[in-house]
Amino acid sequence: MPSKPLQSIRTVPQFGRHSIGLFDDQSILFALAVARDDVQNDADVAREFHTNYPDWSKHTLPSWKEDEPIPSNTPIDLRDWQRGQKLLRDWLPNVARFDRLMPKRRTEVLYAVNEMLSMFDSHGSLFIGPAGLEFRSDSGGESVLGLCVRSMVRFMVPSDWPPSRLGRCANPKCKQWFIRPPPKRGTVRRYCSDKHANSARAMQFRRRKKKEAATK
Repeated sequence: MPSKPLQSIRTVPQFGRHSIGLFDDQSILFALAVARDDVQNDADVAREFHTNYPDWSKHTLPSWKEDEPIPSNTPIDLRDWQRGQKLLRDWLPNVARFDRLMPKRRTEVLYAVNEMLSMFDSHGSLFIGPAGLEFRSDSGGESVLGLCVRSMVRFMVPSDWPPSRLGRCANPKCKQWFIRPPPKRGTVRRYCSDKHANSARAMQFRRRKKKEAATK
């Protein structure tokens, strides 16, 4: 996992609004958290936001109504998290092997992502800030949907992270998406944590012993 995630959501003084780093580790970790099976409501999304952005841990994120304007001091808009979650769950299996997709399928995935990216062109602007390339929303905070869409771009740009950095935990009781560290000596991390790796090995050991006992 990345060792030093950026505190990427910050206030832009001259505009009185928040901006968010597009390709920082923190935004991607939050997006992958939204894709998890145990994230099922606004409170779960708010919990993951505060976990991944501790600088905002004391900032309450209310459930705004669909047609209600978002105050400019709100760092993120939770209302569209379900759309973001669905897109991530649909996209992640393809994005994780984007460089190995057949040309036709790769074009289809690119089109789907670019189509969603174009939705946000009129809702904010890009600029270079302390976190690198940043997005500033014109209507209060960034949306969860927008963050989820843009978080996938990093794995699809040839000069940035390879798709293989996206992994899905091999522990059958987890299956959570995570960011792999750069491979060492050809090894590829298969589990999201050492704890899940150890429990998976223990399960395999017990199954093997049970099978050996059954054949005696």
